[in-house]
Amino acid sequence: IAITAASTTVSQDFQVLNGGNLRVGAGSTPNLTFNDDDVFVEGTLEVDGNIRLDGNTYFNGYATTTASTGAFATESTITAGGNIILQNAETIANSTNGTVAITAPSTTVSQDFQVMNGGNLRVGEGGVPSSTFNNDDIYVEGNVELDGNIDIGGSFLIGNVGTPATTLVRLVQPCFAVTQPDDTIWYLWVLNNGHWGTSSTSCMD
Repeated sequence: IAITAASTTVSQDFQVLNGGNLRVGAGSTPNLTFNDDDVFVEGTLEVDGNIRLDGNTYFNGYATTTASTGAFATESTITAGGNIILQNAETIANSTNGTVAITAPSTTVSQDFQVMNGGNLRVGEGGVPSSTFNNDDIYVEGNVELDGNIDIGGSFLIGNVGTPATTLVRLVQPCFAVTQPDDTIWYLWVLNNGHWGTSSTSCMD
């Protein structure tokens, strides 16, 4: 049945019964398979009230799922040149080499921040670490201030490694014939006229 009119109104509910579908527009083909009790709108759809979605929804072909708990879980693919732009122009960008760049005046986490799977933590990108980075290391190009305690389990150098004239403080082990407990074998050497005490070895006599 074809109804041709400038405008058609109904005084009560408009129902499509007996397993039919409702279609607005005749020029496009739906992407989803229509079975029964479906609606297809070729043009723009504006809703001034609420929308309840009990199944999957699709944005530009990508599926999102509305969970039964009411949480809205989304999954979307951002291409190498695409960004996620937040409300105040902060961006989360990805690149072809797998790097994720977060651009914002300040970035905070509500709990622990962990670098996992053998990665390193780096603050600053202009400097070159003097030590060889393997895994689980930290490099800070600028200043570090600690209000708490620091526990050092290895060697400790201040200044340029291998350059005594610019190295100010160094922690070394004494050259004991037998191994001493860790809490007794560390000494602090302070630079004196470009030399470390009276010993030229890597440990303290």
